Amino acid sequence: MMDSRQREEIIREYPINIWTVALILFAVAIYGYYQSMSIGITIGIAGAGLLVLLLSRLLIVEFADSRRVLLLRRIGIISRKVDELPVSNIQSVFVQQSRRRDNRNSPSYRVVIAMKDGETYPLRSYYSGGALRNETAAEKIRLAVGVGGHDQTTMGMLEMGSKLFSEAYQPNGVALDEMAAQETNGVRWQMQTIPLGASPVTRWLSKDFTYPGQFLYLAQKLEGQESGKKIMAMMGKTLFRQSMRMYGFGDADTPNIDRADQMEIEDHRLDEHFLCYASDPIGAKRLLSSLVVGSLSDWAERHPLRQGVKQTDNFSQLVILFSPNGAYLSCLGELKDSETEELVNLGVELVNAQAG
Repeated sequence: MMDSRQREEIIREYPINIWTVALILFAVAIYGYYQSMSIGITIGIAGAGLLVLLLSRLLIVEFADSRRVLLLRRIGIISRKVDELPVSNIQSVFVQQSRRRDNRNSPSYRVVIAMKDGETYPLRSYYSGGALRNETAAEKIRLAVGVGGHDQTTMGMLEMGSKLFSEAYQPNGVALDEMAAQETNGVRWQMQTIPLGASPVTRWLSKDFTYPGQFLYLAQKLEGQESGKKIMAMMGKTLFRQSMRMYGFGDADTPNIDRADQMEIEDHRLDEHFLCYASDPIGAKRLLSSLVVGSLSDWAERHPLRQGVKQTDNFSQLVILFSPNGAYLSCLGELKDSETEELVNLGVELVNAQAG
């Protein structure tokens, strides 16, 4: 057995919330007993409290430096489980978010360890409130094992956007590599490639639809990310401007950017998957017809942007810009022929939707 002195304890987390639930159930059972509640109901409530207590487990996360292994210990009254994760196989550590699809409740979180083989190991099987507490726990593990990871919290998204911009944006101007113009279903378009940092930006452009004097920018969110309104309220305008510059969009593409602001999205399908930023948030709503919303939500369902999963076999983040110079669809990285065809089809759908 490994000497405990060879292990560094990173996290010790007691299931306080679970114990509280069990205590409440016991209290209700006792109160019901003295209030002449049915003995069957009383026993049932007390039994539920006992079951909750028996199933609760203490969580201990340790790092065994000599073996380069991360240990996840879950210790309960009737159960005990230990996961040994080789540090060399850990891809990232991040905070995962969960919320109801109707967005009525505040989000809840849990820490997840993603392995290079695609397996994931949540520290807890359930989600709980407190973004900061989970972010702190995730950061402790990252520092101990030397990996990264971006959290599905508001602050995590801000940090990810800032990092992407600092790594990819080159201030020496944009050099475009353009393909010859083509036409699909009556829409003329061309592909563009912009060499930015280690990964190029691939853009689809059609000048068949323009948005004179204004712009509308949509950026795909991480799967399960908070509603656009809550994120926009915290992040302000800076990171959106950085994001647009990262994808090669300049002043000519984004007129009146000083007046740009958040768009309140009425259709939950779009709000679930995209952030929207516009120079005229009220006027830009006419561009988001049911056809546009349907096409974009279908795309996001087929190509979700997931934390802890490499996007090498799928599209990276999709962004859309309706501008005076045309309609753009952009993503990071080079595309396969089948992916280019899919991006073209989406762009054609969006332009034809404006004509309809």
